[in-house]
Amino acid sequence: MQIYLSGRPQRIPQEDRNEFRKKTAPRRDDILFGKAASTGKIARVKVDFEFSIWSPLALIRPDRSQVTSGFLEYSLKDEAAQAQIETLCTLNTQKNISMDDIPKLIVSFPSIPEQSMIVRFLDTQDRRINRLIRIKRRLIELLNEQKQAIIHRAVTLWP
Repeated sequence: MQIYLSGRPQRIPQEDRNEFRKKTAPRRDDILFGKAASTGKIARVKVDFEFSIWSPLALIRPDRSQVTSGFLEYSLKDEAAQAQIETLCTLNTQKNISMDDIPKLIVSFPSIPEQSMIVRFLDTQDRRINRLIRIKRRLIELLNEQKQAIIHRAVTLWP
């Protein structure tokens, strides 16, 4: 495992990694929840390799008999959950939400089959939208190139 400090990779000694893993060991389909600075940022673990998380992140391990990790991820990203997170945050030099407040979030769960259907739909739409964003970004790049070519032509051909 490597971490980056001031742009230089630093090795974390095995004994430190073992100590970090005692606190929490993220697994595929766990939910990472930003609780400081990036408060309310949500991500689902989609990898199987070992890594550690630090104190600005909370780890949520969904009860699979109640909720799928995909549905929980989308639910926590929803406006209603984000508004609750905002309400529970404290503010000093940065926004924070305490570990005691995270379980206070109210999220409704339909049946597991319904959750799976919703997640499949949202994943499909997410891929479609991301593809369209990539296409639009490429179009913007091409338009910027065209603009530069027009400027260059106008400046170099000016009498």
